[in-house]
Amino acid sequence: MKHSFELTLDDKQSAFISEMVKQGRFVEASDVVGAGLNLLERAELSRLAQLQEFESEIAAGLESGPSVEWEGMEALIREASQPIAR
Repeated sequence: MKHSFELTLDDKQSAFISEMVKQGRFVEASDVVGAGLNLLERAELSRLAQLQEFESEIAAGLESGPSVEWEGMEALIREASQPIAR
């Protein structure tokens, strides 16, 4: 179903749409706007998926137990170079 909307475009946006139609990339202005909206929708879905992933990672981190203070890279290297106890 198609709906009609009134849009106010600045000169740059209007020129871009006209150029896309003039080049034959799109049949009419509404096709250009529709393509832009499709890209925006995909970007928004990607952003929401990334946000959900971040929230899951944060929840997993919180559930993993209490945090410990990091003693720095030197301490990590020192610990990694210790022989493994058997």
